Amino acid sequence: VIALTLLYATILFTLPLIVVLASRTGWLATVFSLILLTPYMWKYCTKQRFFSWVLALIIGFSGSFVLFNLSQDNLSKVSLISQKADLESPRRYTFPQALDMFLEKPITGYGYGNFEADYTLYTAKQHQISSSYKPGLPSMDHPHNEVLYWGVEGGIVAILGLLIAAGGVLLKIRKSKLDTQFALLALIAPIFIHSQLEYPFYHSMLHWFTFIILLFWIDQLSCKYKKYRISDISKITLRVSSLVLPIVTAFYMLSTLHTNWVLTKFETTRPMNPDILNQVTNPVIWEDRFNWDVLSAQLSIGIMNKKPELITPYITWSKELIKTKPRPAFYQNLIIAYQALGEEKRAEDIRREAIFLFPNNKFELVQLDEKLRQK
Repeated sequence: VIALTLLYATILFTLPLIVVLASRTGWLATVFSLILLTPYMWKYCTKQRFFSWVLALIIGFSGSFVLFNLSQDNLSKVSLISQKADLESPRRYTFPQALDMFLEKPITGYGYGNFEADYTLYTAKQHQISSSYKPGLPSMDHPHNEVLYWGVEGGIVAILGLLIAAGGVLLKIRKSKLDTQFALLALIAPIFIHSQLEYPFYHSMLHWFTFIILLFWIDQLSCKYKKYRISDISKITLRVSSLVLPIVTAFYMLSTLHTNWVLTKFETTRPMNPDILNQVTNPVIWEDRFNWDVLSAQLSIGIMNKKPELITPYITWSKELIKTKPRPAFYQNLIIAYQALGEEKRAEDIRREAIFLFPNNKFELVQLDEKLRQK
């Protein structure tokens, strides 16, 4: 009874979230999974449980639309609905751009970890050749499609690896009955669809763990068990690890959340208060963001007080970072930093590079405030 209650409660509480969050990926995954799951539920559940399941779905959807109407005014609702119905998305040009990159280097790829820098440079070159070719989307470190991502970075070998892994899973599913095959596909369909339109495995480890557990369930269809005796030392090690690892992980994740809260507080506090950054407990997980906040604060103070020793660290850090993460904000501050040091030629060199990489950004207007120059 408790298990059934939890299952029905999951439907009632998650469906409103899926609708109200207005994720087209979520909507698509939900519909697709329900279509796959319905034949299994009809065949293997009692009629009472099947209709209870359908009733829970109806209540969940109804509740979601009630929440949607309460949380949005009429203008917002019309705007959101039209936006989702239009299906307008940068993916319309970023997917073809990533495919172009793969076709240019299908064998070797561009190298693992190099997507953002190579995507920005590639699209900038293509836009220079033809103005009809859209400039790359700034700060895009993933093409929002897992196959394209691995194809661009690792080439055809990486894609073959993904296909082999997917084929292995499908072979496992094929060994079950037809209705069960659909239900098993429904288990992994949401994460699979999400991975082709977003990048869930890079958003949170929870997606990875969930995906691995689902694959484990599928693997149970045809796995063979063998028993092995393990030593007392191994037993003790496993028991201690099962206690220590969750505790360490929990502290690490809590420090990560706290650091995120501190950095957000610093970034939204006006006037700027650098002392807030002293509260950071785990700068490792947010290293680039933490360095950005610290060095940008130093840069502002250095410019206002004409202290080159506070300006130079930002230049050194950002020049190295833009090799792998060329982003407009880094270039904008780099231009201003060079101007603050009186190095106009270097500032203009950086400006030309920024305009080449991000032609839609108004880098021509980036100038150090004259009042600060004369201060």
